[in-house]
Amino acid sequence: MPNTDPAILQKPTRLALLRDLDVLDTPAEAAFDRLTRMVRQILGVPVSLVSLVDADRQFFKSQCGLPEPWATERQTLLSHSFCQHTVANGAAGAGPLLIEDARLHPLVHDNLAIRDLKVIAYAGIPLTTSSGQTLGSLCAIDHQPRQWADAEIALLSDLGQSVITELELRGELNKRRRAESALREHVEQLTLMRRLEGELSATLDVDAVLATTMDIALRISGAEYGFVGLLEQDELTLAQRVGPSHCDHLPALNDGLIGRALRRRQPELMRNLKIHNDCLSPPPGVTAQIVIPLINRGALVGVLNLETGQPERFTEAAFDFLKLIAGRIAAALDNARLYRLTQHQVDELQGLYQRVRELEQLKTDMVQVASHDLKNPLAVVRGMSELLIHYPDNLSADQLEQIQAIHDSSLQMQAIITEILSLERIEAMHENSQSTCFDLRDVVAEVYKAYEPEARRRRLTYRLMLPEIPALMEGDPAQLREALGNLIGNALKYTPDAGMVFSRLRIHEGRLRFEVEDTGPGIPADQQGRLFEPFFRAESVETRGIAGTGLGLHLVKRIVLRHNGHIRFRSEYGRGSIFGFDVPPASLGAARQHQGPGAPDAEPLEEIQLTPTETPVMPPP
Repeated sequence: MPNTDPAILQKPTRLALLRDLDVLDTPAEAAFDRLTRMVRQILGVPVSLVSLVDADRQFFKSQCGLPEPWATERQTLLSHSFCQHTVANGAAGAGPLLIEDARLHPLVHDNLAIRDLKVIAYAGIPLTTSSGQTLGSLCAIDHQPRQWADAEIALLSDLGQSVITELELRGELNKRRRAESALREHVEQLTLMRRLEGELSATLDVDAVLATTMDIALRISGAEYGFVGLLEQDELTLAQRVGPSHCDHLPALNDGLIGRALRRRQPELMRNLKIHNDCLSPPPGVTAQIVIPLINRGALVGVLNLETGQPERFTEAAFDFLKLIAGRIAAALDNARLYRLTQHQVDELQGLYQRVRELEQLKTDMVQVASHDLKNPLAVVRGMSELLIHYPDNLSADQLEQIQAIHDSSLQMQAIITEILSLERIEAMHENSQSTCFDLRDVVAEVYKAYEPEARRRRLTYRLMLPEIPALMEGDPAQLREALGNLIGNALKYTPDAGMVFSRLRIHEGRLRFEVEDTGPGIPADQQGRLFEPFFRAESVETRGIAGTGLGLHLVKRIVLRHNGHIRFRSEYGRGSIFGFDVPPASLGAARQHQGPGAPDAEPLEEIQLTPTETPVMPPP
């Protein structure tokens, strides 16, 4: 008869199966009680048991005839167990354990069950499953010595097989329940994940993201307490909390389990905080902790911390699911914080924009007031100087020359005021203008005709070339009229008498191109880079006597840019200049609306080359 090897009882696979069956510490069941009653009645014994042997005790899944307190407690320590030896027999393949008189048996003669449970004769059938694990015994007990007949042992073995069948049936049912529970948990997790994704995708509000995060994290983990801390300038800032937790003083980045998780950037699950050296003193009632670093695109965003006083709630499945959704939560928090920062910057920009508008209006008001106030004294100076020039009696030649200089300066100041007011007027036109579709040919022709009298007076060769098809564009005709007037006026102003001025509008590479070419003195190369700066005037020997303010080209550039166009110019000192611009044509929809119903569909603009009636002095750029 082999002695009981403790390693047999402690075998991990045997104990794992015993727990998987989920029969330890469960209420009595009729199926097992029927079998123990049959053993007692058929064999005529006072006690029969279904005993399951754990690592340090035996649990009676069914008992019939045990005295108190054993009948109520339904378990004993191994010091009172004969069944542990039956398990050893089953593991060794030695069959049933049969004892006629325990007091004389070398294996159990000192077992406390002899004294306390009155066990004298014992017959135990090993409960060995189909997987080869012996879990316990179906046994018959007599209070007096007894020889066990072969027929009795055969009957007891058959009933033992029925016990095994019931146990394995419980195992299959438990597997099914666990599978169904896992499926339900999986479905619930998917539902929570879908809800999380929906709620996080629907908002960029930080508080809403934090509230959703805490709600779902608490539901998944079963935690009673928790918080979300956000990383702000290398410090954790409490952003959302439930319960006391580490509420008002978050740990430093290197402190406790939170510090360790953040340093390693790895989630932590600790079910017993009391034995963990890295844990800070938890709040009262807290025994377990989950720490999930929130990382987005490699950057640490914050931390999710969960705590409970019931460690069994923090399952591996819940921990794994929290790790799964941590990345999505971190991304949502990062996006929401970025959006909040952007909104703050937008608010600042709006405030700045409003301030700039107020300053711009103040500037406009001051310019208008100053210009108005300057006009009156200038009119007096100009009028008086003209009077003295026309009636020079009693004036010396030097005095007359000085008065003429005063008169010329007053005219120049008047021109500057007019240009400044033109800039302000264009600004006001831009603020209040409404874009319309119009034919640029009409505007060019109108401005061209306005300068014809001056061109005839100065005997200039003055030409205009226009395309035969409409040159439709979208914008403000009044502003374009101002720009064209400046360009053609400048060409006339700087071209000497009997010179040539050519204006042309054409379609080039799908855009509308206007150019005006003159035979003026041209612009020195070293001054061309500043042509469009306000108040800058290119100077040469030929232009010193020509009045101007230096604002015209600056005004033209601003108007063209507002119409999504580009300024063009080319100048050679001593030969002349070409100034102009490109602007985009009108969209097809705007063109159809401008042409009205019944008009043919607008076609994409093709380049049209025009041959001037006079040969230009410079090749086109």
